[in-house]
Amino acid sequence: SSPKLVKHITPVGTRIYRTHSASTQVLLAEQQESIVRRFFDGTDGDTAEALLRLEKVRDRGYAVNDGETSPEEWSVSAPIRDYDGRCVAALLLSVPHSRVTNAMRDDLPRRTVRAAHRISHRLGYIETEEA
Repeated sequence: SSPKLVKHITPVGTRIYRTHSASTQVLLAEQQESIVRRFFDGTDGDTAEALLRLEKVRDRGYAVNDGETSPEEWSVSAPIRDYDGRCVAALLLSVPHSRVTNAMRDDLPRRTVRAAHRISHRLGYIETEEA
């Protein structure tokens, strides 16, 4: 819990249907393309652009929402994996947008990925080096 007076709080279990949500991006990046296309079918979003964005998320290992779902929020999310390496959840760190500095934009994704790796390890995930 933040000691700051202004906090960004989303109740546990809140459903967010916005495609630019960092946790939604992480979860979609792990899905087959056919599922992603079905998800975007009927939305106002550009599916081709979304597929490129999700590819970037997979390559980096995290997603960022820089005020895209709410001008008051900056957030980063990383996948949590089970013992089979499947993404079973997403760890989300959310900060009031006005409080984010450039240093935080560099540091918070690393911290979030490290925390997600620790949780994944507790679920039995063992990261392997790819050739």
